[in-house]
Amino acid sequence: MKRRLLVTLVAVAVIIIALAYWVQIATPPTPSPTPEVTPTIPAPTPAPPTPHPVVPAFKVEFDPASSHGFDRIYLYNGSVTPVFEISRGKSATITVVVTSLVNETLNIYLDNIEDVPVGIELKMEPERFALQPYEKIALKLTVTVSPTARTSTPPPPATPETPTPGGPTPTPGGPETPTVTPTPPTPIAADYIVVYLTTGGIVRSTGGWGGGGYGFFLSIV
Repeated sequence: MKRRLLVTLVAVAVIIIALAYWVQIATPPTPSPTPEVTPTIPAPTPAPPTPHPVVPAFKVEFDPASSHGFDRIYLYNGSVTPVFEISRGKSATITVVVTSLVNETLNIYLDNIEDVPVGIELKMEPERFALQPYEKIALKLTVTVSPTARTSTPPPPATPETPTPGGPTPTPGGPETPTVTPTPPTPIAADYIVVYLTTGGIVRSTGGWGGGGYGFFLSIV
């Protein structure tokens, strides 16, 4: 009797274990949640800084009104560039006005005068000077012309441009496109002279080079 009961208990245990194993196999495993991937958005490339125009530290003007000793003074083809006309054997003075455009002291000097014709002597007074913030001063540029200096002559006329080979060929019978030729400025008998004034270095308040070339026309008659 006891043996039969023991066998029955063992059989029941085996059935329970088998059922538990079957339930474990039949139940699908719970899937693990897929981690959310956040796309990495690259930071926008900053725009390059806008370059600031370099402000000149000072300006230079040749003042016709206060210049004296010339035969005639006029503006070149309606521009702001003056033409100083003088006869051979004479001397005259050009007033050069220098104006500071910055809030700092500028030590300026005459660096060079270019394209001076043979027989012409130019002398700047003073050649070195200190310009206070926003100050305006007048320099004297003396022009001395030798009696044997050559008279000024107009520059040679510009050579007309040659049409480029292989250009468009007009259609026979078609309307012709008119060619617009710009009118060149009227040449004058004068030499263009350039005066270079400079601080010799970078100006702190502008970050640019202090100075440059400033020109006028000189006509010898």
